[in-house]
Parts: sequence; C-alpha cells; structure tokens
Amino acid sequence: MVNSEIVQRLGTYFPDAGGKIGSSVRDLQMTTLDPHDFNQPSLELLGFDFSDFREPKVQVWDNVTFADNYYQTVPELEGMTFTPGGRDIPSLDVSVQLGTRPGEEGYEDGRAGFTRETDPLFGFGGTHTRVPNWYAGTADLFPTHFPFDSESDEGALFRRRGDGYYDHLYDEAFPRVSPWYSPDHLGSEFAHGEESAPWEGIGTGWFYSALGGGAALELRPSSDVERVPVAFDNTYDAPMRGDFAVPTLFNGNFDAVFQPKDGFRNLISDAVPGWSFHNGGNRVSTSQLVDLKDVGTLEEHLQKVGNDPSSDGYQTDYALKLGDGDKITHNRFLVPDWGVLRFDLHAPTLNGGEVKVIIKDDSSGEVEEETIFLTPADGTDTFSDVPYFTGYTEADTYRIGYGAEGFETFHVEIPQELRGKVATLEFQVTGNTQVLLDDVFFKSQHLLLGNPSDARTDVNSRENYLIEKPQYAVSYNDAHKTPNWVSWQLNKSWIGNAIRPGASDAPLGYPPTGFPDGTPFSPDKFDYPWLGDHQIPAGWERTEGPDYRYNQRRMERGHMASVADRTRANKDVFATYLTSNLIPQHRDNNRGAWENFENAIRKPFENEDPMASIEYYIMAGGYGYDPNNPERKIRNLIDGQLVENPKGILIPEYTWKIVVPLLSGQGISDIDTNTEPVAIMVPNRYNLQATPQNPKYYTLPGEEEAREITNWNDWRSWQVPIDYLEKQTGYDFLSELPENVQEILESKIDGILPT
Repeated sequence: MVNSEIVQRLGTYFPDAGGKIGSSVRDLQMTTLDPHDFNQPSLELLGFDFSDFREPKVQVWDNVTFADNYYQTVPELEGMTFTPGGRDIPSLDVSVQLGTRPGEEGYEDGRAGFTRETDPLFGFGGTHTRVPNWYAGTADLFPTHFPFDSESDEGALFRRRGDGYYDHLYDEAFPRVSPWYSPDHLGSEFAHGEESAPWEGIGTGWFYSALGGGAALELRPSSDVERVPVAFDNTYDAPMRGDFAVPTLFNGNFDAVFQPKDGFRNLISDAVPGWSFHNGGNRVSTSQLVDLKDVGTLEEHLQKVGNDPSSDGYQTDYALKLGDGDKITHNRFLVPDWGVLRFDLHAPTLNGGEVKVIIKDDSSGEVEEETIFLTPADGTDTFSDVPYFTGYTEADTYRIGYGAEGFETFHVEIPQELRGKVATLEFQVTGNTQVLLDDVFFKSQHLLLGNPSDARTDVNSRENYLIEKPQYAVSYNDAHKTPNWVSWQLNKSWIGNAIRPGASDAPLGYPPTGFPDGTPFSPDKFDYPWLGDHQIPAGWERTEGPDYRYNQRRMERGHMASVADRTRANKDVFATYLTSNLIPQHRDNNRGAWENFENAIRKPFENEDPMASIEYYIMAGGYGYDPNNPERKIRNLIDGQLVENPKGILIPEYTWKIVVPLLSGQGISDIDTNTEPVAIMVPNRYNLQATPQNPKYYTLPGEEEAREITNWNDWRSWQVPIDYLEKQTGYDFLSELPENVQEILESKIDGILPT
C-alpha cells in the first residue's frame, strides 16, 4: 500500500519521474507484494482488532508504465487465522497468484509453501511473509534462505527439488511438489512447473525491472486496461481525506488514523501517523488526539460548518491538543514549490501564551519561524492603542480572532530558499494555555479548486503575483493596479455580527501624521479604512484609499471578496479593505446585479438547519483592461479638471464571478457532474432601463448574438458558462478537478444557486 501511495505522489509532484511523458524510454515500474487493503474478519482475535486498518485501496496509477503483483490467498478470511491474505489487482501487466487454499480456483497450480497454513503456531503470518521471500529469490540467485537465520529454516527458498523437505514447503495433502520459479516473460515457452524449466528464479519477478533485464529486452507482458488517474482520491473513508488526493502534508488534519484511543492498538504504537519520527522524549501521542464532538466550545462552530456533534450524521473529526511545553514535529517532507503553510487553531482561553511554528531545511539547517500570540486580535499596535486606527492592523495577522470560538486559519510565508527542499515542521506551545491544532497543509484553502493563472509569490511575476491571506487569495497585477482574480471559501462560519466600517467610524485623529498619502489627495475620513496591501512587494507603488476619490464615471472602490462574506470577526472585516482586493466598479455595477448576486449567494445562510449548511468556492475579477484608453483609467477631479491618476489604475470593462456550491465539508472528490456552478459577466458601466415591455439588447465580448435584457439588475441576465470566461480571460478555472468533470461543469450556463 505504501508503494502505491508513493507512486501517486511521484505522479502528482514529479510527473516526469521515470522519463518525460510520451518518451519511448520512459520507465516507471510499480511492484506490489501480497497487497492487503481490505477487511479480513479473522484478524480480530482475543480483543486485538486488526481486521481492517482502513488503508487506501492499492491502485495502478496512470503514470506507471509497468505494474506487476505477486500474491497468495491461502488464509480463510473468516476462519481461525492471523495470517493476512493478499489479492489480485485489476489493470496490471503481470499478476501472479503464488497459491491458495483447497477448494479455491487455482489451487492445483499453487507453489510449495503456498497451499496451506504453515506456521508452527497456526496462522501467524507465514504465507503472507513468504511472498517477499519468493520475490527476493528472483532478485538474487545465490541465497538459499531469505532472510537468513542460522537458528531457523523458515526463510528457506525453494529452488531445487530437494528443498521440498523443509516443513513449511511440504504439504502431504497436495498432489505434487510445485516449484517456486519458472520464466513467464513474453519470450518464455515454459509452463509453470515444467520439468525442463529453470527453477533458479530467472525470467520472473525482479527480471521485469530495469535492472533485471526484462525491460531492456522488451520481454514484459502488457495490459491495455485503463490506469487510474493520479488525481483520484482512494482514501478509505471521506473523513480521513487530506486537502487533496495526495495531501500537501500527510495527516496534516490528524484524521488519517484508525481507533487512536484503542488500548490494544496503543500497546503496539501510540505514535501519531506522520508525526512520529522526530519528537524525542517529549513525544506527543495519540492520547492527545481529541474528537471535536467532545469539545464544548466548538459546538456552534461545528454546526455552522455542517457537522453537528449532536446529530446522527456527525463525522468523526480529530484535532491535536497541545499545552504548555508540548511540541510535535512532522516527519520529513518535500516543501511544495508554491503556497503558504496554513494551519487552524482553536484557543478558547487567551492567557497570553504562544504557538511557535518552525520549518527547518533538513540538509542546510536553514530555519523559518513564525509565532502566533494567544491574545485577542483587537486592532491595536505599537503605534496606537485605538483599535483599527488606520484600518487593518498587521499585528492582528498573528493574534486570535474567531479562533476563540471556532477554528481560525493562520499562514506562514515560505521563503523561496526552502522550496523543493526536504524539511521538518515543528509546533511548540508555551504559556498557561491549551490549543487545538488542525488542518496543517500547504496552499490556501481558498485555492482548493485551483490557481486559475498559476500565480506565484515571486517579484518577477509582477503581473501575476500571488498573495495568500487567511481571508482570501489574490493574483495581483501591478500593471493594472488591480487583482486579476480573488478567490475565497465561504460557509456559515464566516458570517457573524462584525460591523462594516465607513467614514463615520473613522477614529478621532484619523489620519495620523505620517500616514501614507495617496495621490493626489491626502487621506481623510472618506477613505477609512482602505489601505495599501503590505504583502505587495515594497519596491512596487501601492495604491491607497485616496487614489480612487473624486473620479470620473461614478467609480466606487469595489470589493471582490465581499465585506459581508467576512463578518465573523473585526480582523476579517478590515482585511477586506486592502486595495489588492479592490477593483474600480461603476456604482450601477456594484450596487446592481453584482450586489444582488452577492445577496443571493448568502441567502442559504439564513437557514437554521445546521445539516443543510452550504459551502461555496468563489472567484471574481475584472476583464477588458485597456491602458491606451484614458476613459478606462482612474482620473481624479482636481481644481475642476479630471487628471489621470499617476499610478495608472485601470478600470475593467466587465466584472465576472464564478460560484461553486457544495455542502459544507465536501472536497474535490465530492464534486461531480451534478454540481451546479454559476458564473456571471456584468458590464462595468451605468445601467440601462430595461423591462419586459422595453427590453434592451446587449452583446458580451465573443458572443455572436445579443442577449435580451429585461432587468439590468438581475444577475441571471448575465449568466455565462465558465468555458466562456476561460476563453475571454485565458485563465484555467477548476483545474484541480478531474478533466472529465471540468469539461461538463464548465459548459453549464443555467446553474441555480442553493436557497
């Protein structure tokens, strides 16, 4: 099973492993030995339940060029045995059954030692552990035993007729002594067991590998059965899934466990999978895994995300409890080539402790650290004790807001020097406090369905610069001074009672001395609380709130990620007032179809049924920028004259938005062709008066026929398929979905929002 998951990870992160795709010399082989990934009732014995470890089903992935499997089915799965059985795997090039029990198909062809239970203490693993012995005999023709043990003949290999005298290789009930090896490659003319066939172990097993010679001689059999895409999630159970089919960090959500509180299981190992190798004497164990239904302070949060702990439909969800002095280190992993480190914290008691996060390059020792302060996010900083005196406070990024009542996401930026390196990740907690840690992964949750323009946090990517925040993700275009797109997740947990701030909320004394000036106006209360985004590289010219004031054509500072989508805590509200989240929107656009669409999206959150919770993934942006058209640039009114803003802020001709509705808690694997995405493209201009009696006709870019508009403010008037937006923008939406699902969803034009 481990090999199958490694091959899937290779195909995901290193698609050219084994050679470039399509190359005639490409070779990536996967060999499985007695795969056991199913329920076997006999393995529950004397209170020890090993019947089913909920392992992912072994697959032959589509990056594999040759796959072979060797297995036995001797144990009676519901009998009195503690020997695991193996199984055949569909879609392999070679699959060899070494033996089975009497009465089963293929019994007569069984090899010596694979026709009965052979253990001195009946049924404790013999035929299962003998399969690797068999394969080892094909890799090295010299040994007579594997593994060699001077005290035991249990590892004896069957190469010669005389080897049949070993007890575990002899079966008096079997009609003959069947040899272990016969060549079975394409050039072989021998039937298994034939007297004249070589029995040493040549021409099979290891022979098919690149080093064994069979590949070079082109003697491998092949199958035309279609392989499984590496994007397929073969996790045993939905609650055990990570962020993607191949998680960016194994068991980052602490759910890839089975019976973590079982006493017998913990007698064997109480290590947390994925977090077990580097923790020394201060090791955190499975005893610190907490089922969230047992955490009273999370009851309301769980209801909001559709996993009501008091309902029959509750899905088990574990988090890790850490207290003063606790630390835990993840096993070595490969740092992805892009994406922040993200993790969720719940800190119900804010006593001033700290959570320190340390990422360490395993070879160079280079370290990246960040500290989360377990104090309230109150909007104050070293410059002012007045909450949110100028707007969003950077200090709040690392303080607790919603995390006091639910799970709150925090980010750690990853320096380029750590990309592609093998590293470890450590969390340390200090102070008189306890926190719950969960969902430790890379890449923003808001980009679950894809990074539409393949944006990167690289100063050389000036027109496609990736900014990942806990509240939303942005591809920023410095040439336009607007986002290319903004993407965010929305569920009921993001909706609360925080108030939208405005000019009347500007604190006394705003703006303070030295506050960054916009051009051509100095800030005043009408610009509160808009700020330039400090995540935009320092050498770039940032826009500020005053840059958009007193402009032509009634252009407003239009949020892409809506304020009303982020009202659960003040820090989240103020985080939407950064100019990287702003596109100049005409008043009629912003307050017409666009606003009506936003309200329709949020309507299901009025539903009090917690198990009917809806979750959205939303993307929005502008289209139709023209730097050569002065009418499509922000111009400010100065002394009665409209003067082009020197920062070159462009105005898009259209605004677009894509919404993918899911049930809360669903992931990529739950999205199928029945999912109903909704997309719109709205002219960024003044409205025309349209009624059923007096319709207006409007043609969007690329459309062959004008559409009849009977209500300019009805978002349904502006629905388009996602395919259309891809063609116009050049972006690749929903890129994390399987291509066959993408193709159907992106062609839909009549999606209906949940109500």
